[in-house]
Amino acid sequence: MSPPPPPPVAVTAVPRLHPKARLQHDDVRGRDVLLYPQRYGAPAGTVKPDVSAFLDGLAAKGLVTYGP
Repeated sequence: MSPPPPPPVAVTAVPRLHPKARLQHDDVRGRDVLLYPQRYGAPAGTVKPDVSAFLDGLAAKGLVTYGP
């Protein structure tokens, strides 16, 4: 069972970014992006294969290098 939807936001409400969030323009994509640090509770053994595959894919494209 999913939680109920939040109540509608009042038209007069003023949006504010969380203090840890940052709105930044990405010149490569030509648009604004919202950056926010996140923490995940997954055990390292669960995410390690995914992180390794992601980094290996970037390395194959020359975007990540390994070394001293």
